[in-house]
Amino acid sequence: MSELPKHLFSFDLGTNSNGWCIFRLDETGNPVAIVDAGVRIFSDGREPKSGNSLAEGRRVARGMARRRDRYKRRRKAVLRTLSEYGLMPADPKARAALVAETSDARPDRPANDVYALRARALDEKLPLHHIGRALFHLQQRRGFKSNRKADRKDNNEKGAIALGEDRLVLEMQRAGARTLGAFLAQRRGHDSRAWGHVRVRIDIDADDSVGADGKPARPGYNFYPQRTVRDAKYKLIVNLMHGQINPGYDHTLEKFFKDVSGAIANASEPVRSAYQLMRQPPEFELYDLESDPYEFQNLAGDPQHQNTLKRLAAQLDQWRQDTADPLLVPENLARLKAEIDACFVDGEAQKERLS
Repeated sequence: MSELPKHLFSFDLGTNSNGWCIFRLDETGNPVAIVDAGVRIFSDGREPKSGNSLAEGRRVARGMARRRDRYKRRRKAVLRTLSEYGLMPADPKARAALVAETSDARPDRPANDVYALRARALDEKLPLHHIGRALFHLQQRRGFKSNRKADRKDNNEKGAIALGEDRLVLEMQRAGARTLGAFLAQRRGHDSRAWGHVRVRIDIDADDSVGADGKPARPGYNFYPQRTVRDAKYKLIVNLMHGQINPGYDHTLEKFFKDVSGAIANASEPVRSAYQLMRQPPEFELYDLESDPYEFQNLAGDPQHQNTLKRLAAQLDQWRQDTADPLLVPENLARLKAEIDACFVDGEAQKERLS
């Protein structure tokens, strides 16, 4: 029997095509001829109009189910741990009674709703089950640090949520609240007739105005683009329009409390410098988040931190290139600013110009 010639089969698997090719090999294993080749083209599995994957609906449903399962597992684990340490009744009926007790305020004694418990626990000795109820409420309303790539990308630019967090800290300081629980208890008050949903997030430009649809008016964005990167210790902010006045500075600060300018003028020098830097930011801001978590001392000009500045700046620049940041091109930044400026007349947004 004669020996069959040697062949090499090659495949190229794509999103909407499969290609293949057959090579004839010589005695040394090198290709010497193409025996045959072809390609199979098929639909790329996307909606023709939206371009979304056909599997998106299933993926979203699976994600919701996974999140629900994780929540249930976490809830059971917390309840089990609290019960083991005597901080929560082990009997489901007793737990339901505890929830009912801590969800209503009674006129004959201090409020026992869970927000009030979180505030009272700072100064009073509470029953163990009330402490457990407050701890369980914390896990229900806990935040988290996302590890999703999309979230890491979005957080590189300080937007409305981050500014809202900053304002929340200032509001807590103004109210003299030592913890978030105490602050929310103050916001909720003790009149059960006035209770509604306790809003945790503070809008950076929130006020009492309403829109044409009757819903609370939402603040707009003031155009002042930044790019940010951080590691476990340091945070670097790059202001793309450095040297210019931040257009949202005055409007944002006046929403915190009245006569903010006077309060800043009477503050200590580090505070005054920090607000002046916020009003007219330099190109680089570098902060040590361990020793300066509220970002008052800019280390960008400190010779001892130049290596850190260069390292983080290089990482940020690489990220901007990898993600094709359109504002890497100065012309794009200038054009975008001009387009946004054209939508305002005497400081008022003109909706007809937004198209």
